[in-house]
Amino acid sequence: MTAEHRMTFYADQEILKVKWHDKVSKRRRTCLPPKHSNSQINDKDHAATLFGVPRAGPGNSWLLRTYLENAPHPHCSVLAQEIFQAGIIPSDTDFRVFRDYGHIPGLDIAYVRNGWVYHTEFDTPKYITPGCIQRAGENVLAVIKALVKSTYLDRPSDFRQANRWVFYDVAGIFTVFYSATVGQVLNYATALIVLIIISLRIRKEFYNLMDLFKAIFDHIIAIVIMFVIGALVVLAIIKLDMVMCWYSLPELAFPLYIFPLLIAGCATHSILAELHKRPNQEMVHFDSVLLLLSILLALATFAGITAASFLLYNFFLLFRDPLLWLLRKMRFITTVNPEFLIMLMSLSAALGFIFSTNNLIYVSRRMDYPVKCGLVLYSLFFIILCCTSLGWPYKYSDESPRVRRIFALDTKRSVYSFKSNISVQEHALFVYTLDYRGITDLPEHTFLIGNNELNCSNIKDEYCRLPYYKAVRRLFLPRQSRWIPLPGQPLIASPIKVTNVEKQLLSKSELRLNFTISGGADKMSLHVTPLDDLEMDSWSFTNFHPDTFSKRNTYYIFLTCGAEIPQERNFWIVLKKRGTAFSALNISEIPVLEMSVATHYIHGPHQYSDTLIQLRSLIESRRKTPHLASSIFRYSYSTPIIN
Repeated sequence: MTAEHRMTFYADQEILKVKWHDKVSKRRRTCLPPKHSNSQINDKDHAATLFGVPRAGPGNSWLLRTYLENAPHPHCSVLAQEIFQAGIIPSDTDFRVFRDYGHIPGLDIAYVRNGWVYHTEFDTPKYITPGCIQRAGENVLAVIKALVKSTYLDRPSDFRQANRWVFYDVAGIFTVFYSATVGQVLNYATALIVLIIISLRIRKEFYNLMDLFKAIFDHIIAIVIMFVIGALVVLAIIKLDMVMCWYSLPELAFPLYIFPLLIAGCATHSILAELHKRPNQEMVHFDSVLLLLSILLALATFAGITAASFLLYNFFLLFRDPLLWLLRKMRFITTVNPEFLIMLMSLSAALGFIFSTNNLIYVSRRMDYPVKCGLVLYSLFFIILCCTSLGWPYKYSDESPRVRRIFALDTKRSVYSFKSNISVQEHALFVYTLDYRGITDLPEHTFLIGNNELNCSNIKDEYCRLPYYKAVRRLFLPRQSRWIPLPGQPLIASPIKVTNVEKQLLSKSELRLNFTISGGADKMSLHVTPLDDLEMDSWSFTNFHPDTFSKRNTYYIFLTCGAEIPQERNFWIVLKKRGTAFSALNISEIPVLEMSVATHYIHGPHQYSDTLIQLRSLIESRRKTPHLASSIFRYSYSTPIIN
């Protein structure tokens, strides 16, 4: 392979892998390849899904087509692509860094099964389904061979096809794909054919326009009743403290949500069939479904949703795999109750079945007996779910660990008041979880005394002066975490010291602050909070663009380096005052900035403190009690905070 055609195989993931952002954004000093493939083992199983597609631009879609034509074991869907692009799933990979900052096209491939072990100590080869790595290797090898032989490698602009594709695989055997333009033609043609058929039937007096509107109204009534039933199920789940009862067994979502929605839909149409007996009821209700789906198809196509083509197929069959996959992804959602999202997804699946079969109810016997049997079965299932371990979200076994995921941080914090060298020393365990159930039902133990909600009401720092390793405050709110005081002091290998070296008045409205940080490990995070009428104007970390960072109260800055840890980190910050001007006499008399600095020991001999070793032993012993299963990340911190 010549130097002009080098490719990168990047097996890392998540937006916090900042090393590639640095290399790509400073590519004038870094030799970067023109194409790359981010093949990450995300959630282990036999099927790898193609998520990312080439960045929009002339000739880039030939990369995607090469995959679709040559991968021997394809597993891809334009629906998954658009779910990620829409931001529905709070996840990302470094593919975005290549695409947005380096303008480098490529393919992003990830495994999306067995998410229970994702980012835990169980994320090991033991839990990889046999054969899945081999299949992935065969896919990548076949695609690379096709890429290097392609005539478009030298002249990608010669590829004249559209840059967007409709694509999906059939049982992992082959792919069906066509351009978005062809998809638009098919979608609009389908909607037009439905309108023509309905017009002909109205003209031949099989039914009239009023009958069609009444049938559509029947569907609206059924949808509303199904939604109300789903909302009542969610309310019952919340009141009984059964949120995420499906987490360890996602298949429970089908009997828990979809089954009662099916009962509600069938019962509603059965009652309506008895109330409105008209000729050709089966035909008019079937055609009304076609009309509704055709309108939805046309609107989605007009909105530019490539996955709208899936409306051409059966909804119920479509939603099975995405539902099971998204159920496992719901563990990351802590600010929105996942039960509402699961209910809406279940409603979509149930509507697909009801839309496909409701017309048969109008030519069948009354469904009183099947509905009553269904209600009895659902009641029995719900009682079993409430009263047995079946409904507990976390289960542990060596073969299939499905456990609670938490961050546990042994922390030493020093808080300095303005113009004071005396600090308030604290030693505590900072704990937050990665699912909606949060911290409230952690197992009771003397180790967790002081397990109370944090009070951040008088703190300007949006991160509540807590040592977050990631800028995920919006996903994991401080009030959903715990600060548990501990006796003694942890051993910190390299304590950090923050010094405000200089305050310099640049103009009547601009103030420059020079800082030096000494000590610490290779990973460090800063929370920078301008006070009063001040706002961030610039800093030495990178070019500061207010539109890029957006205005916020607290800026999170993550600093990292390689094996050679600098003895000192020097940087400056420029603050701009709104309204009134600075006075040279008072810049040293008033607080202008609150800064929190945390250093993170995430590897090496200092990763485990005595406290964390004890906590790990506690968790391992509690795993023998199935309903208290937990998983843990282990870090140590030294955290001084200054004003």
